[in-house]
Amino acid sequence: MTHMRDKLFENSKDNFDEDFDEIGELGKGAFGVCVLCKDRQTQQTYAVKKVLKGRLITDSMRLVVITEVNIQSHLKGHKNIVRILDTYEDDEYVYIVQELCEGGDLFDHLIAKGRYSERDSADLCRAMLMAVEHCHKSGVMHRDLKPDNFLFSFEEPNSKDALLKTADFGLSCFHTPGTRESQPCGTPTYIAPEVIRKDYDEKADIWSVGVILYIMLSGKMPFYGRTDTDCLRSTLSGRYSFRHRNWETVSDEAKEIVAAMLRYNPGDRPSATE
Repeated sequence: MTHMRDKLFENSKDNFDEDFDEIGELGKGAFGVCVLCKDRQTQQTYAVKKVLKGRLITDSMRLVVITEVNIQSHLKGHKNIVRILDTYEDDEYVYIVQELCEGGDLFDHLIAKGRYSERDSADLCRAMLMAVEHCHKSGVMHRDLKPDNFLFSFEEPNSKDALLKTADFGLSCFHTPGTRESQPCGTPTYIAPEVIRKDYDEKADIWSVGVILYIMLSGKMPFYGRTDTDCLRSTLSGRYSFRHRNWETVSDEAKEIVAAMLRYNPGDRPSATE
């Protein structure tokens, strides 16, 4: 049994293997793997992040895992945010039990489809902003919004019952409105210019959603480069266009929404509520 001083979570359980059967691997992460598991009692299936404690070699690494669980638990109850149901621990792993989203992530669907219709893009963007609104009203900034971190609840994402859910809060932080953050984090293609300059607030999340909406509507990236440095330089320039032929069938209203979310001055961007 794990000693309390070695535990990341004081109230985590220690009998994971008694409660769950592992079915297969869903994916790999920086600190471990995500596996498909079945509750032995209810036969319900879940996605479980198995965090290898041996990889958490610094306090900051441990803090990433602790913060992710604490924030996701803090945000529980919203339909567009992946729920954490429980945490378990033993000497080797932390097990984070989450609801299973069987439809895969938005990134894979974008690769397969190329781009979305204006109506579907609007529906997906609305779901994203509902999640972001809940985060911001709950004093949380996500700080790593990208297609990889939005999951479809069902295998058939075009079903009217399928929900788009926000996941992966490893880079998120608690944030007090009116204050500024300085830690640079996120994914180069999607982060706002003020994040690169290390002086930002929750409007940085709006920029990221704007980048995703641009991609969904056109199948193209607004800011890009051969290297991460080139991507950051492109973002800092703030220059993008609607000149590609894929934009010819997109309404002016949709372009205006994208442009509003990608306003260079964060104070000029709409909030998630707006």
